[in-house]
Amino acid sequence: MTRHLIKSSNATIQTTVEEIDFCDKNSTFNDIVFKFQDSTDKVLYSSKAMLSIHSKVFKVMFNSDFDEKNKDTIELDETFDEFEMLLKIIYPTKHAIDSENIETLMKLADKYDMPHLTYRCVEFLDNDKSISTDFKMLLADKFSIPRIHNECIRNFNGESLEKFEKSEVFEKLSDPTKILVLKRRIEVLSEEKAKGPKVKIRRY
Repeated sequence: MTRHLIKSSNATIQTTVEEIDFCDKNSTFNDIVFKFQDSTDKVLYSSKAMLSIHSKVFKVMFNSDFDEKNKDTIELDETFDEFEMLLKIIYPTKHAIDSENIETLMKLADKYDMPHLTYRCVEFLDNDKSISTDFKMLLADKFSIPRIHNECIRNFNGESLEKFEKSEVFEKLSDPTKILVLKRRIEVLSEEKAKGPKVKIRRY
């Protein structure tokens, strides 16, 4: 159980966040069980309604004429740890998006069509200062986030571009993104040329 303080101009309200154990079928309302290929002895319990609210894929799966609609157990391709992390983020728990889990969360948000989670991940990338530009660039390219993608390219200067082009991250980028980075390289060189050569002042 985690306690949080919410402060306003007139009062301080103390709220309590219950830690949810998704391995315990009695810990929260649930009507669906998830099994995983990497962990045959462990399962996770969740709610079809909760998943349908957050995911368009699960909404269709549980409310249309799919086999999963009437199943109470589904096996997923994700690892146990990945899906447990997803549940901890979309349920009201103490867990938050961070630099360690954001790539996995963005992958799952993309796979299961979870727009609100995608929005939260993009906001985290936009505001968190601990994530390197290289990593932001990689995620923005991988998951098609133009705003972050373009911002990273605009912030490159001559020195950072030269270093980035030699990095492993650059090799992992899609070809269209590599072309944009190289175009930025040309822009920077043109800007530097327009400024003219640096004049060194010799002091006597």
